[in-house]
Amino acid sequence: MKRTRESLLAARCANAARWKAVGVLHVVGSLNCVALCACASAPSVHRRFEPVEFADGAGFVQDAPKPQAAGGAHASSPAVAAAPAKDGFYLAGFAARSQVSSSDLDGSTVLTDGSGVILLPELDDGDGFGFAVGARTGSNAWELSYVRTDHDVQFLGASGEAQFCTFNLDFKHYFRTEHKLQPNLLFGLAIPTLTVEDGASDGVTVDDGEFIGIGLNLGAGLSYFFNPHVGLVSQLVYRYADLTSAEGGGMSGTIEDGVDVSGLDLRLGLSFTF
Repeated sequence: MKRTRESLLAARCANAARWKAVGVLHVVGSLNCVALCACASAPSVHRRFEPVEFADGAGFVQDAPKPQAAGGAHASSPAVAAAPAKDGFYLAGFAARSQVSSSDLDGSTVLTDGSGVILLPELDDGDGFGFAVGARTGSNAWELSYVRTDHDVQFLGASGEAQFCTFNLDFKHYFRTEHKLQPNLLFGLAIPTLTVEDGASDGVTVDDGEFIGIGLNLGAGLSYFFNPHVGLVSQLVYRYADLTSAEGGGMSGTIEDGVDVSGLDLRLGLSFTF
């Protein structure tokens, strides 16, 4: 069969394409021999391409780089901010000021069963310390605390000293928990104790007068969290309580109608959450 010039040129191009390593076949316009031979005789190029659509036909382009975040890192979803206060167990230590405003502690009344006496002195406001251990989950917390304050006392013109202590079990509810500054409300139980130094006698010897009772706590506070672990805590607590039993001067027993020791506690300190 007689070959035309065009068919011979096409055959040579096809033969060259078998033996020559080529990069990629690029089809443009009509299938003419010049474009085929130029592609077949091009130097080998090892690059990766992907097809895209053009307005005037099919073609090939190099991969476009993937979008990157500033600084060269791939973009990622934003990190979730940590809560201002961490859930978990915590310890707190604080300075305390306690007020015992009671007409029962008038500085002139005594308890007696006929064998001895225990004084009921008047108490000045006292300063002291306290500590607490608790557990917080979300906006709620349970807390055990101990508070001790030292007081000057007076009885019929004589002065002395006394220690007033409370053991407390309180429930706290926090507000604005998404903020560093968080107010709270407190409600709980209190076990108050009072020790009056040299406040009891059986007529022969003198010893301390010891009291214990029961009460309720109601309070409000404000905490500021420097970070999820460390916070500045303040608490104002009203204590409604009675001393219900006493011991000293050779006597021991319950107190008829109790001895009122209601008053205010102010606490200011630091907390650490593990």
